[in-house]
Amino acid sequence: MAKTREKGVCPLFFQDVMTTTVRRFIEMIPMNVPEYEVEMFCWGLLNHWTYFLGAAKFQASMINLNPNSIQYLNWVKDMTLYLFLPRLKMMAKRVDSSAGQ
Repeated sequence: MAKTREKGVCPLFFQDVMTTTVRRFIEMIPMNVPEYEVEMFCWGLLNHWTYFLGAAKFQASMINLNPNSIQYLNWVKDMTLYLFLPRLKMMAKRVDSSAGQ
């Protein structure tokens, strides 16, 4: 887990939330990957959501959608699944494949 606690680098709130998220993620979905990979996955997902939902007005305008529309939310959901589901499956598959060894 990132240990940077310098003021202004990353607010403590986000680091604490990410520490809890990574821990819960590992407990809920056992994987045979280093904690670092789970942390990277979680940070990537958080940044993805922040980018598309936190700045929805800007992002939606680039693809000609209303940021408050169900179409935009569905687009974000589809993009999230497209980008993150294959990696999640690969991370979880490693547990299945290592069980038979």
